[in-house]
Amino acid sequence: MATESSKSTVNWHCLDSEAVAARLDSHPVRGLSGGAARLRLAESEPNVLREARRRNLLLMLAGQFTDVMILVLIAAACVAAIIGEPQDTIFIAVIIVLNGIIGFVQEYRAERAMAALKSLANPQARVIRDGTPGLVDARELVCGDLIELEAGNIRAHMLLAEIYLQERDAERARKEVEAALKIDPQNYQAKMLLGNIYLGQQKYAEAQAAYDGLIKAEPNNPAGYFRLGALQQARKQYDQALASYDKALAINPNMVGVQSNIDAIREILAKRGRRET
Repeated sequence: MATESSKSTVNWHCLDSEAVAARLDSHPVRGLSGGAARLRLAESEPNVLREARRRNLLLMLAGQFTDVMILVLIAAACVAAIIGEPQDTIFIAVIIVLNGIIGFVQEYRAERAMAALKSLANPQARVIRDGTPGLVDARELVCGDLIELEAGNIRAHMLLAEIYLQERDAERARKEVEAALKIDPQNYQAKMLLGNIYLGQQKYAEAQAAYDGLIKAEPNNPAGYFRLGALQQARKQYDQALASYDKALAINPNMVGVQSNIDAIREILAKRGRRET
């Protein structure tokens, strides 16, 4: 098998399929054997993109004050303070602080939404091993695998959508999911991911429509009610969210994450009730 250093210097796009297969100790028609694929997977890392380390919350907050306009406002506040205009100084400082808080909250929510979306994605690839096509987890693809592609393949669009989400490009991810839905308008996973993307973008009306479609398509699937409850919880529609979570638990009493969300809502409602009394 070719070494990693030699592989990195090969212009793979200039080689035909037989030459590529020969260099990777694979077969251009039958692909790898199952045993060879398992051995290569054990010797290499999973086929996933390395995620950048999440920024510290303090660095995220500090980043809100590095914009050019914010720096101009800070300079203006300093000038106002020097020339003895306390009212202008306070007014500008309040604007700077509010802008920083709003920007921090939005970025923090976006990070959490993207993390939730990535946890829901489970891409698969159609691979030929031992001459037989089959589906494998995309994480288990190895160098030398023969991947079967199709024009208009939903899995290809969904894989691209996941890549764009990892790059925090929700808009391009949404377009890929919509392309998948044009091929199969009833694809449950694509509908779910589309709703999640809209939720992450805070496009609540579009997310509501997507989740309502999930429930209408599969009324006995608790996932639709769970995602609808998450949307309602994000919109602070707590009574509706509790009703949606109750429906999810009625279908699957052991569904992960539902009870913790219910407890969080009840705690919020309890605090609100104490303040009102």
